Amino acid sequence: MSQILVHIIVGLSLILSLAYLFQRLKKFDHTPWDSWAIRAINLLYRLKYSLLPQCIVVENGGTIAKIMVYPVKSLAPVYLDKCYIDEFGFKYDRMFMLGRWSETKAAFESITQRQCPRLSLCKVTLDQENEILTVFWPTKKEERNSSKSFTIPCIQSSKFKEYPVELWGVGFHTSIIDILPGEFIADMNLPSDTKLLFSENGKSVKSNSPGKEVIYNSSTSREFRSTRFQEYFPSLFLTEEDISDLNNRLNGLEFPFQATEVNFRGNVILSGTRKPYDSDTWSRIRIVNPRRVSHWHVTSKCPRCTIPNIDPSTGEMRDDSPVSKMLARYRRVDSGQRAYFFFGIHAIQLGEVGYELEVGDRIEVLSKRINVYEGLK
Repeated sequence: MSQILVHIIVGLSLILSLAYLFQRLKKFDHTPWDSWAIRAINLLYRLKYSLLPQCIVVENGGTIAKIMVYPVKSLAPVYLDKCYIDEFGFKYDRMFMLGRWSETKAAFESITQRQCPRLSLCKVTLDQENEILTVFWPTKKEERNSSKSFTIPCIQSSKFKEYPVELWGVGFHTSIIDILPGEFIADMNLPSDTKLLFSENGKSVKSNSPGKEVIYNSSTSREFRSTRFQEYFPSLFLTEEDISDLNNRLNGLEFPFQATEVNFRGNVILSGTRKPYDSDTWSRIRIVNPRRVSHWHVTSKCPRCTIPNIDPSTGEMRDDSPVSKMLARYRRVDSGQRAYFFFGIHAIQLGEVGYELEVGDRIEVLSKRINVYEGLK
């Protein structure tokens, strides 16, 4: 028995030593080294999690501090104490999107804060009992305390005519919900042909996805999870430690800027992780509360556009792009796309859905790997 224990300790020491060595080699920006280092690290991770008892290898991933959904893409978030998880991810998340028809693409395309930063000033309330959204918008740029509103039923008919829509190069189908007030379009300086879009079936999440036997754990005709107007994946996790580290770096700029979770538009904000960016290498996690244990597969790190440079309190894009410039300095960390900088992680819900995640739920990291970002398909 003692010899077995010695072998386990020696083996674990070797695994950790080699993993450290390959992590150091990976810092050299040479494609052959990088590719082989990733393969070697992931092999060692697999050996670690297959040979050692789970009670030894499970790591603390913090707890859920905040849950956020964005019923209308690019409008302000709704904070929830708990949220129902369905086939599309977080219920009510990105159910609707503003868009306009593109003759070039012969499809609808999104209108987001990239084109209209003032959309960040539009507040949304959610009446879950009656399944009603209320959108409040500022009437004029100089009068931010003056607002008007309109409502959107969360439950939509499946009888609407469908049109093609494209989001980040991925095509699927959408319907027009013809309830946008003309005043809203005018006050927000949106194109006159802006429409409110809804997608009943959404799009399949194929990139970086595990097989259907991993996702569903049962016989089903489905192969992939689906999402509606999320950028692609069903969920986005951020950590307070990541945001704090970024803000410490931003403090050194000539014109400081402090980011919050709103800038990064995540669904789950975690607190109490082991260190900043610890989630970069998460592979499989479970979320635990007294009533339910759910499992999630981390698909990739999240590449970032210019939206985090928008001040959500003013609806204005910072011309100096402080967040993008800072992330470009130190967060080009994925060999799958070296030109991108990353912040946060995406994940897919595994197994049966129809449960709730709650603020205070505990995260346990079951396994790790070096994940490589793939193009969306």
